[in-house]
Amino acid sequence: MDSTQHSAHQFPQALKRARLALGLPQEAFSLASSRTYVSTLERGLKSPTLSKIDALAQVLGLHPLTLLTLAYLPDGQFEAAQAALAQQVAREVRLVLDKTGR
Repeated sequence: MDSTQHSAHQFPQALKRARLALGLPQEAFSLASSRTYVSTLERGLKSPTLSKIDALAQVLGLHPLTLLTLAYLPDGQFEAAQAALAQQVAREVRLVLDKTGR
C-alpha cells in the first residue's frame, strides 16, 4: 500500500468514525482538548500534531497508529490491505533501523 495514494485529509473521517464507533461525544475529549478543537479536526479545518494524535487516541482507548491506519486505509479494504500494510510498515521500520545501526 503506497501512502502517497491516500490523503491525510482522511484523518477527520477516521477520528469521527472511531469516536462514534466507541460511543463517545466530542465532550469526552475535554481533558485532551476542547470540544471545539475536536470539531475543527473532524471537519478538516485543522491538522493535529503528533502529540495531539497521541492525546486523542488515549481518550479513545486506541493506539495512535490505529487512528493513522484508519486515516490512510482505503474505505472498506481493511482485510485486503491488512497484510500489505503490516508488511510495508515492518519493511520501512527495519530499513530505518538497519541504516541507523540499531
